[in-house]
Amino acid sequence: MSKSHFSARSILLISAIVLLVSSCSKDDTVNPVYVGTWSIATTESGIQFKDFMTFTKDGFTDLTQLYYPTTNMWVDVIKTTATISVTGSTMTITYTGIGISTDLTGSITMYKTGSSDFQRIMSENGIPQTFTSQFSVSGNKLTIMTDVNNNGNYTDPGETTVYTKQ
Repeated sequence: MSKSHFSARSILLISAIVLLVSSCSKDDTVNPVYVGTWSIATTESGIQFKDFMTFTKDGFTDLTQLYYPTTNMWVDVIKTTATISVTGSTMTITYTGIGISTDLTGSITMYKTGSSDFQRIMSENGIPQTFTSQFSVSGNKLTIMTDVNNNGNYTDPGETTVYTKQ
């Protein structure tokens, strides 16, 4: 009887060790709070926009759509890709690609850093290739603040955007 009691105890001990070791795997990394897909829908000058930002730990893709009432469709119009580095609540963003649709198909041709088209589009639209933003996450809301005109605050139109997690 002592032998079977020892065997049951050994099995329980081994099971506990296996469970403990398997629950401590290296795959249990915690993503930063900004990782995921965030969106906003807005209307400016009668034009409806949707913006979808999908963040990974070290980058993002931003897709903007326009609503065309004549076709009753949302169409992809602008897409950017970027790398990011985060320190505290400061995000340094470096664009790595930009694309613009030129028709109602939503087909976007992407141009990468270093190409003449990338440089032209960024320059024509006054977009710096690298800039910093402040961010915060509260519940399902991501607030991004960028001092676009470099006046020391985020109170000007378009400098603070609040996205909702998808």
